[in-house]
Formats: sequence, C-alpha cells, structure tokens
Amino acid sequence: MSQKTKITKTKMSKKKNNEEENNETIEDSNTDKNSDATKNDVTSGSSDSSSETESTTDENGNNCGDEECHKIYDDVGHIKQRVGDERILGSKAQFCAAFYHVHEWNFGKRQHYCLDETNCIIAKRVSANNNNWSLQALNVVAVVKFEDENGIILYEGRYTNCGKEQKHAEDFFKDDIENGELTEKVKANQNGTITLYLTYQPCNKSTEGTANTPADKTCCETLTTVFEGILRQNNISLCVKAANTSRLSLTKETDAVKEKLRNNAVEGIKELMRIGVNISEMTPEDWDYLVTMTEDFLPRRHLDKTVQSVLERICARINKRKTP
Repeated sequence: MSQKTKITKTKMSKKKNNEEENNETIEDSNTDKNSDATKNDVTSGSSDSSSETESTTDENGNNCGDEECHKIYDDVGHIKQRVGDERILGSKAQFCAAFYHVHEWNFGKRQHYCLDETNCIIAKRVSANNNNWSLQALNVVAVVKFEDENGIILYEGRYTNCGKEQKHAEDFFKDDIENGELTEKVKANQNGTITLYLTYQPCNKSTEGTANTPADKTCCETLTTVFEGILRQNNISLCVKAANTSRLSLTKETDAVKEKLRNNAVEGIKELMRIGVNISEMTPEDWDYLVTMTEDFLPRRHLDKTVQSVLERICARINKRKTP
C-alpha cells in the first residue's frame, strides 16, 4: 500500500444524519456573469482566522507548508480531518467566504448577502474595489462527509485549494481517497455515500487561465476518475453539493471566448451526471449540517432556489435525450 497522507486532525463526528439525497435535483444560479469583475480586483484580502492545530507536510506536497497559501484558513495544510465536533469552518467571516457569501449579480438585480462585511475577505476585496459587490470568491473550500449504508458518519474533512501547486480542493479529495485517511475507510465500508460540499461546482476547462488555475484544468475529470476508479467499485455513491456556480449557465454568451467557457462548464456537469454522480444545490438540511462546523446563521435559501433551477434544467435535458 502507498504511504498514507499525513493530515491535520481536529475532531471527528460520529453522529447519524438522516438527510435524504435527491438524485435528480440540479440547479444553477445566474452567477458567473461577474467572473470577469472578480479577476479584475486589486487585492485578494488577508486571512481573518487563527489556527490552533498543527499540520504536517507529506511527501506528495498535499500540505504545502505555506500558511499564507489559503486566505480563509491559515492552517499549514490543505487537508484537514474533523475529529469530534470542532468547528473546522471557523468564524462567521470565514464561513461566509468559504460557502455562504452571495455576490451581486446583473447590476443589482440580485442583491449581495454577507455574514460579516467587516471581516469576510470577500467583503474586504469589495471595499478595496470601490464597493463592487459583484466580486466573487477566489478561495475555494470543500467539505467531505462519508456515511455508511446506515447513515453513520465515518469521516469528515475540509480541503482548500493551493495556488502554489495549482491544485483545487477536488485534487486534495482525490489525494485523500487514494493515499490518505479516507483510503482504508472506503475499502472497509462499501455501500456508503460520500457527499462533497463545494464553494463552486467542479470546473471543466471553464476559466481563461489564472495564476491559480491553468486554462485546461478540469475537476470534473478528477471526480470522474475517483468515482469510476474507486467509489463505484466499492458501491459508494458520490453526491456533489454546490453553494455557488461559475460559468454554469444555460444562457448563451455573445462573446465567443466566454461562450466556450460557459459550454465547457455545462458539459463537465453533464458528464458527471451521466456517469451517476448526483449534483445538486444546497438544501436547508445541508446548511444546518455545515452550521455544526461554524456559527449559526440564517440560510440563504433564495440563492439555493436559483442554483436548483439551472441544475434541474440541465438534468431535464439529459433525461429528455434518454427518452426514446
């Protein structure tokens, strides 16, 4: 067996979660029309967190050793296992930047929502860019939950993207499930469910290329490899929950470059759906679950409904084509 990835351990929950996964609901919001504005901001902000847990760096670089690498969570590592009930999503400001924050869209057609406009790093970038609330999250976070067939939680963890290595949160999920703490748990617990909560839906060559993300980056392909190569063989289902969307829209762009990126984003999600990955919006139950890792807040169900709308339409198109 390959050497296991050393990861940060906080506290692991072993509670039962009776949440039912909806295998067909998919939604999308009118988000990434402002992705260009996001790339044009002048500062990425600074971390508002402090960590009491030490991390280690493994031989594969999964913990890059740079505590400034991720602006929301300043832990040394990018893979962090939850142990017990510690709130690994941190403060209200950190949680907002990781999942909750809603950016303004279409010149105010959709208003912004921020849990902490003083300390959220997205709000700090907004302030530094003439109060441009259309700016979106630059730092991606993922939370993984692995349940056995009876709904008992066997593993929880948090992944963050690494600009230094140009690795996304999904890459660290793959590392964890191939060579980390998740490896043996998956082998020993067939017929379970893995839920992956993400800041954005998985990308699929849907960026123009940045310092953190190559233009040919595709996390949809990464998840396909994990699902078909590992999870399906162990009869483990995979559910992806997207808090926000990037470039994922069924409205065609007039600009050729933007239209290609939009189409790539949609095709990546379609392919995951086709192979059996459940992709859906966040539900009230999902937010309630994530709240156990952070401070209490009011769910942002208005945005979740718009995310649901787009994902449902994509799913409907796939089902229509399957109908003889």
